[in-house]
Amino acid sequence: MNTEQVLKQRFLDAIKKSFDPCPLIGPKWFKYEPNDSPPSFKFTGMSKLAKALGMRIDFVSQKVFDNLNFRGLPVESRITQSFVIWVTLKQPTGAPGAAGGATK
Repeated sequence: MNTEQVLKQRFLDAIKKSFDPCPLIGPKWFKYEPNDSPPSFKFTGMSKLAKALGMRIDFVSQKVFDNLNFRGLPVESRITQSFVIWVTLKQPTGAPGAAGGATK
């Protein structure tokens, strides 16, 4: 499995772990952005997920984020102000543009 497939599965697992019953997840909610520097992934379905659950978007996004498993993946992650979960591939140490930062 490649990183994109692993992340998609882990997002699904996190949502299933966070909410029972689990609402349907749209496949277009998870997007790979290969032209970002460095490449990144984003999960944009928080508002629809929150609406389906009848919960606040900040609660839903934080709960999913807390249940995401990034073990073994070279990524950094964060929740944006618009409640998108953003996952960036780490650049190898010493690579041009490599920068430190908090990781989950």
